[in-house]
Amino acid sequence: MVGTFQSVIRMLISLGKATPEMIRKFCLDHGWIIIWAIGLLIALMVRPLLPSDETRYVSAAWEMWSRGDFLVPHLNGETYSHKPPLMFWSIHAGWSLFGVNDWWPRLVSPLAGLGAIFAARALAANLWPGKPEVSGLVPWLLTGTLFWSLFGTVTMFDMWNALLATVGLLGVVLAVRGKMVQGFGILGLAIGFGVLAKGPVILLYTLPPVLLAPWWLPSDCTIKLRNWYLATLAAILLGAVIGLCWALPAALAGGDAYAKAIFWGQTAGRVEKSFAHGRPMWWYLPLLPLLLFPWIMWPRLWRLKVALPGREAWPVRLALCWFLPAFIAFSFISGKQPHYLLPMFPALALLAAFKLGEDQMPDERVPDEQVNGRWDQRLPALMVLLTGLVLTLVPASFQVAPDLWMNVHTPGWLADVSPLGGLVLIILAGLMLRWNTGPSFVTIRKMTLVGPVIVAVIHLFVFSAAAPAYDLKAVSQWIAARQLEGKPVAWRKKYHSQFHFLGRLKTPILVVKNQPLSEWFAANPDGVMIMIHRNPPPPGLKARYEQPFRGRYLAIWGAEALATGIKLPE
Repeated sequence: MVGTFQSVIRMLISLGKATPEMIRKFCLDHGWIIIWAIGLLIALMVRPLLPSDETRYVSAAWEMWSRGDFLVPHLNGETYSHKPPLMFWSIHAGWSLFGVNDWWPRLVSPLAGLGAIFAARALAANLWPGKPEVSGLVPWLLTGTLFWSLFGTVTMFDMWNALLATVGLLGVVLAVRGKMVQGFGILGLAIGFGVLAKGPVILLYTLPPVLLAPWWLPSDCTIKLRNWYLATLAAILLGAVIGLCWALPAALAGGDAYAKAIFWGQTAGRVEKSFAHGRPMWWYLPLLPLLLFPWIMWPRLWRLKVALPGREAWPVRLALCWFLPAFIAFSFISGKQPHYLLPMFPALALLAAFKLGEDQMPDERVPDEQVNGRWDQRLPALMVLLTGLVLTLVPASFQVAPDLWMNVHTPGWLADVSPLGGLVLIILAGLMLRWNTGPSFVTIRKMTLVGPVIVAVIHLFVFSAAAPAYDLKAVSQWIAARQLEGKPVAWRKKYHSQFHFLGRLKTPILVVKNQPLSEWFAANPDGVMIMIHRNPPPPGLKARYEQPFRGRYLAIWGAEALATGIKLPE
């Protein structure tokens, strides 16, 4: 993987004196990096940190930083046991170099996702050393996957698990290639840092392939199963030691409740809770066409010969052992989120790249008549067309026929979405039907654009309209100013630390759940109360601050609001 990074850097440096042919070769081999970078840049320019997940995680990093406590995460002045500290530490590393800023926290997860792509490419190169076309396809397939492209711009933990799971499986393959100590050492490091990234869930991605080794190990492998499983145990112990190097001192520093939460609540307790409060077992299945678009709707993949691979195709078996057990496990665990599947996507990219590389060599010697023509893209193009029509007609209807939406509760920003984004997708669909496809590599490079273009359209035309209803920077700074004045600031119901980082708050916001507002204002006459309302405040009520917020309204009230005699909406 390091060698891949170095080769890309050398090529980037050489572009300053590159010939047109060199630039063409770079785009053909590494153009996916340009697609990734442009998509990330658009997201950074258009989309703010989204409440409540992104703002919560960056606020946790901010509170650790402002407290000078890099051991125990805090949120709103209380210990935060829901996530380990690795991503927070990575944010701190950037702040140490560049100072506290808004842009670095937005980069740490996308960079982890980029690392996962490089790791997947290195893994493919080690699985199929005689088939460079496979490792060449993997980055394009991942970059072009709609869900991967979207979440590759979001500050969350799952891309870290994707990176570490892929690195761990790379270690397993190195072990098969004869480097037992190095390979299982890498696996142990991946498990340990995975625990620090998002807890023991890393084991669901890494352990099944190792434990199922008798099914996929190549027939010429000389490793004894006894030694294999002993090495696996050693890797798990190494990972546990790495995790405990943080967890034990953090438990001592955070107190009994925090210790119980990180050792039980975020392991067996979370699983137990998820079974009681979750989604049905089949919930992921209808999502797969969306998550894996456009590849899952590409007929060329359907027509590939699929059969249960024999022992000679052990890399395929290994990839199946990576994806299927984890997918089944997450299906049975009723606590489900779409992004939990992201660390499995490299396995699917490996399988698709192998089959495509096996069925179609990426060179110009393949006659055009041996590949399907432009209609190979008809189904993905149809889905892009339908998406484009929705993004065109719905915003246009707000302008042409606003009465259609009078009795429908919609976010206010929806009327500000430009139909131009839909027109871009309609044009893209037309271009897809006109593509004269050649070898798989040629088509895949074109198809890779589909997912990122859809994500770019969503950012430029949907998120740009929605941004004022999600951007909490102005209100966070307003709150910071009130706290500096010594005014009590309270939040009604449950607070997710949306304002702490954006306002650089160093004082907790008071959380008022059940206390009557009249009682609280009587005790805090100079205080303010932050509330979220389903509808705009009624006439006659003037809030100190208000803005649309996620289809609702955020308002900040002072005691004078009660003096009007009008009841504040809860």
